Amino acid sequence: MEEIQPSQLNPGIVAMPSRNKITAVILTYNEQVHVSRCIKSIAPIVDRVVIVDSYSSDKTKELSTNLGGDFYQNAFVNQAQQFQWAMDNCNIQTEWVMRLDADEYIDGELTRSILDFVASADGDCNGAILNRRHVFLGKWVRFGGRYPLPMLRLFRKGTAHIEQKWMDEHIVLDSGYSVELKGGFYDDNLNSVSWFIDKHNKYATREMIDIMLRKIHSASDSTMTPNTGLKIRLKRLLKERVYQRLPYFLRPL
Repeated sequence: MEEIQPSQLNPGIVAMPSRNKITAVILTYNEQVHVSRCIKSIAPIVDRVVIVDSYSSDKTKELSTNLGGDFYQNAFVNQAQQFQWAMDNCNIQTEWVMRLDADEYIDGELTRSILDFVASADGDCNGAILNRRHVFLGKWVRFGGRYPLPMLRLFRKGTAHIEQKWMDEHIVLDSGYSVELKGGFYDDNLNSVSWFIDKHNKYATREMIDIMLRKIHSASDSTMTPNTGLKIRLKRLLKERVYQRLPYFLRPL
């Protein structure tokens, strides 16, 4: 793991986005330790920040609205349903929509890449793939399949949908094509190791719900379209058609 220095994370960039270009959607629940960092990192590129909160009991609302976020609340079922609720109920009018978690933030190179992308994307280019960098206890996890982690996180409104899955849901491009942008965004959660373990135990439960639902309903594995991006589709195919079909005793290996 490579240690991340604070000066690397948020280089000063002053840029004003074109009006009605990007709305960022951030889902929150008790994110007072993260939400300000997240909103400040995207301030140079977005016209609007939509916060969809699952009834936090901390200062998430106060911090979000103080930084200009439009704050909504909705009962949480899973990430996919919460994001879809935002798309359906938060009056998003911009050309582009960006999805970001509260404990994520973007770096300077990606900031410039996004500004260039929305200014020059042709009519058939409807999505941008961003590479996630996982930071654990202050260090960037570069190996073990943790980087790069390509994800379609920026899309033209009306050309994509989010998979209705309990876990590992992706935004899927329905038309046009996507491009991969330079730079990256950091997944850098500041909570304790105990919190991290509890989160991943819950992830495992949600993953099993998805697996069982596919078996019960005889559903096909991946709902990804060719438009979404080759690297993303390959990773999903390996997970669902290789890993999940291995005998249980082989999966940990």
